Amino acid sequence: MKFYMQFALALVVCCWSARGESLDQIRTHNKETVRGQITEISPTEVKIDKNPIEATIPVNEIISISFDGEPDELAKGRNLAIAGQYADALEALKRTNRDEVKRRKEMEQQLDFYTAYCATKLALGGAGSINTAGPMLLAFIKNNPSSYHYLEAAELMGDLYVNFGMEAQRSSDKTRQAKAPQSFESAMEYYATAGKAPWAGAEVGLNLKRGRALLAQKKHAEAVKAFQSVLTGASGPKAESLKLAATLGKATALANDGQAEQGIKLVEEVIAKAPKSDFELLGQAYLTLGNCHHAAKMPREAVMDYLHVDLLYPQNPQTHSEALAALGQLWQTLNRPDRAREANARLARMYPNSIWAK
Repeated sequence: MKFYMQFALALVVCCWSARGESLDQIRTHNKETVRGQITEISPTEVKIDKNPIEATIPVNEIISISFDGEPDELAKGRNLAIAGQYADALEALKRTNRDEVKRRKEMEQQLDFYTAYCATKLALGGAGSINTAGPMLLAFIKNNPSSYHYLEAAELMGDLYVNFGMEAQRSSDKTRQAKAPQSFESAMEYYATAGKAPWAGAEVGLNLKRGRALLAQKKHAEAVKAFQSVLTGASGPKAESLKLAATLGKATALANDGQAEQGIKLVEEVIAKAPKSDFELLGQAYLTLGNCHHAAKMPREAVMDYLHVDLLYPQNPQTHSEALAALGQLWQTLNRPDRAREANARLARMYPNSIWAK
């Protein structure tokens, strides 16, 4: 009897070992990797058969999914995209054999999403084209309403429309300028779609983006309300980061509304509280401080703030490009045309498609 039990156990282990070479894998934010066969995917959750248990994992807990038998280039492109190396990721994704991924719908969705995702991130950072990224992202949203990437894609589409609206505002073409209000309206519609996520905190995070969109339209009072809703409603592990970012948005709104001193005070409080390792938040903080000092007609102080972004916190292309554009303007004001030319040249070279380079 003992022999048969040992034999049966060995057989089970062998079966699972063989199956382990051909499993879907879900990597989650709590550093867990769930292996099994994915049985169902929706915009809000993914079900996976772990034999004999079926697990349901909310999409907001998922970092990535790798599918059984996926091409190496698809896996490489996905991992590079998640790491923020968008140009390298696009190259790997372009090398992916579409015939290989077509045999499973989810793999083809993965290829299409990360291709659109990387193109969008590059466009938002000024290194890519909105005219290229926009249609790709729209096609993904239209063709893949059941994808677990759907809500993230909708949020990204909102970001693109905000960027397009800001670009239209700055254009000398009156026809393009007239398109700005509709662009911001479309952004709000996509943020509303993304806000339908059932997990806690989804709507609060999107209010931060709504506030920034309202700022771009100079709707300062409405923007303050949006940021205030983040300050009062944020909870969970990302609450403090969201609140600090919302405080920066509120500071910008106040400065643009003639209350620059109050805005400066708020930003200084954020800088004091921000983790020293959060380069993106600190970059945004010094950019905001520069904008506040600029609004307060304190150009020398503003230059020092923008230099903080340029020299210490250039990691975020959107923040860095705006700081370079501001430096190009302020160095001219301070009678340093050589420094102004240098800043403008770097802006044009590093972020040729940025709204700040136009």
